Amino acid sequence: MKSQVQDQTLHVFFDEDLTSTNVHSLQKACIALVDGNASVSYICVDISHVGMIDSQGLNFLIGFHKDCAARSVAFRVVGASPMNMRLFEMVNLGEHLSIA
Repeated sequence: MKSQVQDQTLHVFFDEDLTSTNVHSLQKACIALVDGNASVSYICVDISHVGMIDSQGLNFLIGFHKDCAARSVAFRVVGASPMNMRLFEMVNLGEHLSIA
């Protein structure tokens, strides 16, 4: 995972699958990122290099979104592959998150 702050936007780039084997450590890292960048008003999560997302990965994204909403920080997921977009559509995640 990499991150970059530009203006008041925190860009988070995931370069690994979002699966049960790694989401716990990613969750801790993301909370630390948000806490360490209290001045940001927008978080853009780039998943263009994520090949697979399982149920725990979906829960992770939903939890990350909820953590941001509790801090009044806008949240958006970008770079979803066609396969991941189909997954998001199957579980109606687009109704809850901004996804592109």
